[in-house]
Amino acid sequence: MSQEVELLNKTIEQISKTQTGYFVKSKILIDFVKSVPQGVAITDFVLTDTNEISIDGVYTNRDDLVKFKENLEQHFLTNIQFPISNLLKQTDGSFSIHGMLAPEEINKSAL
Repeated sequence: MSQEVELLNKTIEQISKTQTGYFVKSKILIDFVKSVPQGVAITDFVLTDTNEISIDGVYTNRDDLVKFKENLEQHFLTNIQFPISNLLKQTDGSFSIHGMLAPEEINKSAL
């Protein structure tokens, strides 16, 4: 009986950790969506278990992309890799951004 209770407790603990991880990532995704200005569309978004983020997308106007990059730098990502090729076209361009999720964002979402 004691072993069964111990197994049940471990199972509940694992389920709780898994649910917490999904909840945190959901909050992060909601915050991310809020940082995307009009004129920018995300075509691919990857958030790894090590908090690395890759974002691909398209923009209508280069100024919209610059605003998006600034939003990410101020509130969302650190160690941003933003190739200069992202800015080659004034209008109707595509972009790729990589970085690490900012610790503040992780802590905020865990609350």
